[in-house]
Amino acid sequence: MFLVGDLSPMSLCREVLRFMVALSCIGMFSDLIFSPMHRLAHHRLVYSKSHKVHHEYTNKITSLVLYHGTYLDDFLMPVTTTFGSFLYVWLSSCVGCQLSANSNMVELLMVLNTLFSHAHDVRCASLIVPVPDALNFAAYHRVHHIHPGNNFGLTLPSDLVWDALLGCKTIRNPAQIDEQREAGTSKIK
Repeated sequence: MFLVGDLSPMSLCREVLRFMVALSCIGMFSDLIFSPMHRLAHHRLVYSKSHKVHHEYTNKITSLVLYHGTYLDDFLMPVTTTFGSFLYVWLSSCVGCQLSANSNMVELLMVLNTLFSHAHDVRCASLIVPVPDALNFAAYHRVHHIHPGNNFGLTLPSDLVWDALLGCKTIRNPAQIDEQREAGTSKIK
């Protein structure tokens, strides 16, 4: 890991670029494992015994909901991110970039992004990662907490892959939820 000590504009630009590459890669690798594991956590034989506790919060979602679950849940879900990180570092080392692939600044931003993945206010996560809602962990996954049968992954791409492989349709557009709330309706079309 590279330690950032210089906070000059050029150094900060490099760190933003490093963070965006790391987040994209780690997110992709992690979510390809997180989405199917999360789908299994919602299986009728497992859900009530383990993962249901995590879904007790629907309207007052905060970053701390991430750690509101059974011990098994609290262990398994972060393991996917750890796996994604290890895979990213390993692939970086295969091409000779292991020392420059990560930094203390990137690690801090990754932790904040993880916490914001369960933030109720999507704008918080958008400050760190200004991407469309389908790629924004907070916006995309918030739909799952409002409608637990949808958006199992953290981003749209992994759910597209797993929905195609499993032959199902579980994706709901985050913008639909916001439109509903403004209109005062309770049913997604």
